[in-house]
Amino acid sequence: SLPKLTRIETIPVMGNSTENAIHLGVLSGDVKEIEGIIQQYKAIYKKLTIVLTGGDTIFLAKNLKSTIFANPNFLLEGLNSILTYNKDEW
Repeated sequence: SLPKLTRIETIPVMGNSTENAIHLGVLSGDVKEIEGIIQQYKAIYKKLTIVLTGGDTIFLAKNLKSTIFANPNFLLEGLNSILTYNKDEW
């Protein structure tokens, strides 16, 4: 059976242990997949702006080579702005 992993902040360079190999495979696979999708869209839309948001934003932003706008609270801040803007309408 495979070991239960704990969260890491940096993708290992080599899979020199079972844990490192799993982290390397999963995390680098995710990053490469996101990079591939970004490149596909950039080939179509030359002035594309990538917005990355959510719980793993900071980790992914550190590991992606593409230029992106990263804000883990983007959605919540945007909804709060809408609420603040419309507060007098309630």
